[in-house]
Amino acid sequence: MHDDMISGILSGLFGGDIARFLARFRSAIVFIVVTGGIYALGFTAAIKAHGLHEGSRIFLAFLKTPAGVLAPAGCGLLAVVVAFIASIGTHRQDDR
Repeated sequence: MHDDMISGILSGLFGGDIARFLARFRSAIVFIVVTGGIYALGFTAAIKAHGLHEGSRIFLAFLKTPAGVLAPAGCGLLAVVVAFIASIGTHRQDDR
């Protein structure tokens, strides 16, 4: 229950600003940056946990699985939807 309250407070404080920031960019750029960032963080985490050689091997094996492709792509698409909805909201505020 407390996690929901904290999440709501943080979303209220930072959600609008992040959405307006994302609304400035094209959808393809948002998708590529978010998806690439997830892959970069996963690669960095694998290297930190297992070392360069073993971490690289584990990460490349993960890329060959459906979850390795679809999960980051889904997060990228979610960011595009957020940016699209934010762009609708910013256009409405400009018209007033």
